[in-house]
Amino acid sequence: MFAMLALWLALVPAVISAVIARWRGWDSLYYYVTCGILTAITLAPVVEWMFRHDDGTDFPPTFEELCFRRIVRLMAPALSGSIAYWFVMGRLRDQSPVS
Repeated sequence: MFAMLALWLALVPAVISAVIARWRGWDSLYYYVTCGILTAITLAPVVEWMFRHDDGTDFPPTFEELCFRRIVRLMAPALSGSIAYWFVMGRLRDQSPVS
């Protein structure tokens, strides 16, 4: 269930960034990496809110600390996804439609 929810939550900013890049003619790796990082930052509070739990300690971490930890954990998949999208779209753009 979480995989489907994460897919749909991450799909919205990914589609928006891809449409903007195509509309403006941008094909920079830095643009896609920045969009991946911003997606991880915006989705971290949502994911943390959905999976909040009580760890039972005397001084539990605050919601902001938990969100920061989640951002760090979401950076690797967001960056690898954005780099893979940039790489695949660059290869497909260079191919002739009739070959």
